[in-house]
Amino acid sequence: MRRSVLQMLDGLPPADVPVVVLPWFLQSGWIVRENLPRALAHAYESVGEVPSFVIRPVLGGDPFLARMVADAVVERMRPGDALLLMAHGNRSSFGLPPEPELVLGRLLDVAAARFGERPEGTVACFDGEPSAADVVSGLGARRIAVLPYLMANGMHARESMPGSALGAALGCEFEVLPPIGVLLRRRLAGDVLPLPEVWRV
Repeated sequence: MRRSVLQMLDGLPPADVPVVVLPWFLQSGWIVRENLPRALAHAYESVGEVPSFVIRPVLGGDPFLARMVADAVVERMRPGDALLLMAHGNRSSFGLPPEPELVLGRLLDVAAARFGERPEGTVACFDGEPSAADVVSGLGARRIAVLPYLMANGMHARESMPGSALGAALGCEFEVLPPIGVLLRRRLAGDVLPLPEVWRV
């Protein structure tokens, strides 16, 4: 991480009890599995403490996420659309984390209830494999709703999603939705909700 999340804190939590870490991440990839535990341990070692850590599952693994954004996603789809979830590639040897597929499946269940049939859907990576070009031809839909599996509307959401050039080459049309994290923040803005289940200690 270019800037440790610990640098945003006034001080480290007490080390005399287990330190519970709530990763505000969508995927259990390299940063969460390798970099975050190492950065936490280093931060505490620098002040002469060695606590035990309880790292909770990432936000993307909880049904809470799909439940909060499902209506916003499905409202932007039409009957016959496919759903393409565009996730970040994984730099580790773990392979693609399971969270994108879990969220996609939950969203397709909601779409099936809305449209009366389950749309096609798949996951692709904008910085790894499979790419959108690899998987779109297998969907068979003329119009594809693209959901950026990202927390914010940053560079990747603006520049790394499939666009009109790829659509023309593949004979389809892409409709890029707001990033899933943006949809989540909009949903939470007016609601007081409990923590996701994976974060309950």
